[in-house]
Amino acid sequence: MASRVEETPDVARVNLANTLENIAKVIRPPPDAIMNWFCIMCQVSAVRLFQHWGVFDLIPVGRDGGISYADLAAKVDAETSLLYRVASMLTSTGVLQHVQPDKLAHTPISLLLRENEPMGSMFKVMYTNVLETSTILPQYFDTHGRKEPVDLNQIPATFLEGKPELSFFELLNQDPAKMKNFMRAMSITNRGRVPITGMYPMDDVIQAANAQASPAGAPIWVDVGGGGGHTVKTFCLTYPDLPAERCVVQDLPEVCKAAAEQAKEDEVLQNVTWVPIDFHKEPPIEGALIYYLRHIARDYSDAVLFNILFNIRQAMKRPDSKILIAEGLAPSTPPLPVYAAFKDYSMMAIGGKERSLEGFKSVIEAAGLELSAVYKDRDTPQAIIECSLPEHMYSTGAQALSTGDLMCNIPTTDVS
Repeated sequence: MASRVEETPDVARVNLANTLENIAKVIRPPPDAIMNWFCIMCQVSAVRLFQHWGVFDLIPVGRDGGISYADLAAKVDAETSLLYRVASMLTSTGVLQHVQPDKLAHTPISLLLRENEPMGSMFKVMYTNVLETSTILPQYFDTHGRKEPVDLNQIPATFLEGKPELSFFELLNQDPAKMKNFMRAMSITNRGRVPITGMYPMDDVIQAANAQASPAGAPIWVDVGGGGGHTVKTFCLTYPDLPAERCVVQDLPEVCKAAAEQAKEDEVLQNVTWVPIDFHKEPPIEGALIYYLRHIARDYSDAVLFNILFNIRQAMKRPDSKILIAEGLAPSTPPLPVYAAFKDYSMMAIGGKERSLEGFKSVIEAAGLELSAVYKDRDTPQAIIECSLPEHMYSTGAQALSTGDLMCNIPTTDVS
């Protein structure tokens, strides 16, 4: 099991906060617990309203930062009294602060809610996928039955927009501003609290990359659904013996086109190969050692993930080829930690789900693969799940199995 050497300060603070919250749950009277929900609803509503008005970007940043309610109201064309009422919901909860009786100023929290901040973008995504979508969930499940969403389309997020025939990413592609906001939000997952490297032992990968017997120019590392290439860049910088020239990023044509253009100015990514793919419909490039899926599995149901893994399996032409699924692992027994439960519930809007190791194993095996190893991070739920071809694949011709032969084994649900 690979891990970082010591707990990061952020992780230590989060763990302490979680402990204190658990104590509060025990001692808080039940009626007060419900009243606290009302407060959270109002706080979230006030944040979204101030984002919409651009308030967080209008408050000066700096030691002496602050702006009077009257000046801020004039900038957003609102009544001062109205602005004060909304702001009070946020100053009372520590999102903003008074520096003088008539002045409003930033806190470390509010700074993250500005327009170009990834966390501010993530707030918008979650507001839509959780709160706005929650208003139609009763109607959605009355229409489609009280069962998990399983398809790419006919999901709560597209039902909300009146376009149920679309998938979530097709919906985003229709609105460039929303897609830009979503991509900025997703960059949060590339930071220290969600580790990229340090879990998977790369010795065999590097050895294969440098082996003379390895086919000249054959791909070593294929990042399936790799977006702008940030993950493969991190691996190349962390492991200099992994040549960028033998790394491939595959994603939708429009994503690859934009990423390849931006990569021209990047010393590492300009050497990476970009190959368009729709991993729902076709296999990735053949013959690579590693097929890497980072935070892809959580976006989809078991049936859709099965199809993705099945397609990748068709490209695994060498016996030592591996699929690496980089995801957080949900506990296998209840009750779930609140963060794990929240992530799973929020993914339901787009047809996705969080999984326990048992949940991953059942889909992996249904797709004709073996779960060969699991490498967990010590400080977070993040893990690398290694999938291999069964040994008999190269002795019995089992690669010829169809999706129909395998799909019947997919479980209908993962009870974590």
